[in-house]
Amino acid sequence: MPVTHRTPVNAGPPTIILLPFTEEGATRVLAGLKRPGEEWARDYPLFHELDFLRALLLDRAAGTDPGVFGMYQVRLSDSTLVIGGASFFGPPDEFGAVEILVGIVPDYADGSYAAHAVAQLVRIAADNGARYVIGSADVVDTAAIDGLLQGGLDEVVRDDTIAHFARELTA
Repeated sequence: MPVTHRTPVNAGPPTIILLPFTEEGATRVLAGLKRPGEEWARDYPLFHELDFLRALLLDRAAGTDPGVFGMYQVRLSDSTLVIGGASFFGPPDEFGAVEILVGIVPDYADGSYAAHAVAQLVRIAADNGARYVIGSADVVDTAAIDGLLQGGLDEVVRDDTIAHFARELTA
């Protein structure tokens, strides 16, 4: 199967912003509580995001702080509507690689929002010493695949169920 190369996201302004999760924010979302004035899209938070938030709280209780390589809420830039989450799986490993995951609620999962979130995670990684960004998606999840490609990653390999993506960052 040929490798799929990225088509960078439109050069226009980002349509989303990433808000770093704090312990207070994670606790609030797990309890189903919104910030004053904040809105949540239908289906937010996504089920896997709840698991990551629980893990974030356990890590923080153990004294681990990933810094910029943590979790973020994805919010529309022109409103207070939260539409998903974006995350690193931790700081760069011994090879300088960071793994990312972006989850956007179904009503906004057309790929463009995910692409902007991926592009912002790539920028954070590049600005903070990572050498590689990797990610994966189920082969049937075309919106996630589009988001990873348009966000700046290349598909490097796939099997029957998972497509894997990567990008080498330049210094």
